[in-house]
Amino acid sequence: MRDKRWARASARIMTALLATGIALLGTPRFVAATTTGSGSVDITLTMQVFPCFSGGCPGSATGTGGLSLSGLGTATTSGVPVPFTAVWPPEVSSVSASFTYQDTCELGQPDGTVPLSGGGVGGFTLSGGTVVLGGGTVSAATLSGTINFSRIANAVVMSLSALSITPPAGSPVIAVNLNSGALVGQAAAGLVWTNGPGSCGANGQVMNQTAMLAGIVLQPA
Repeated sequence: MRDKRWARASARIMTALLATGIALLGTPRFVAATTTGSGSVDITLTMQVFPCFSGGCPGSATGTGGLSLSGLGTATTSGVPVPFTAVWPPEVSSVSASFTYQDTCELGQPDGTVPLSGGGVGGFTLSGGTVVLGGGTVSAATLSGTINFSRIANAVVMSLSALSITPPAGSPVIAVNLNSGALVGQAAAGLVWTNGPGSCGANGQVMNQTAMLAGIVLQPA
């Protein structure tokens, strides 16, 4: 009698374990994403006031990008990472960004001279790309994340991090999160002032200062 009760209990346990296993197999899982590739973005910065003496001044950026990324995705339904290839051609891509920045004059720097160093950080979106998932599914693709730039004179270091590739709204969930990856580049003359620039001194500030960031090749860090 005891053997029969044990057999029935064991059968119930096995049924529950099988049901749990099937449910897990059908649930999206998250795995470590990887990415390789390179590219560049050419953007025009617009800064509300330059130099920004107080810090945290608002700015924006628009431009184009040419990026090619590939690797393994994050979300799967089988536990196996899905490979992806994504491309943003410069002739059809569009960059937009908003950021805060600070460009302060160095102690003892003469009035009428451009602040020696500065930089900013914020969020960006690169649209106009396509992504191929798993060797078959093709979708429009948007790259978004954090943009960070710093300069000394006209030399610039730029990074794009916390990257995420998403399809158009309403498409099946095929987002590829690349939070572990970052694209970094630098150029000795990556910044060109396109008006002004503002300078140190009480009367040296320029409203809506603009500058171009270009010629910076971005590669995985």
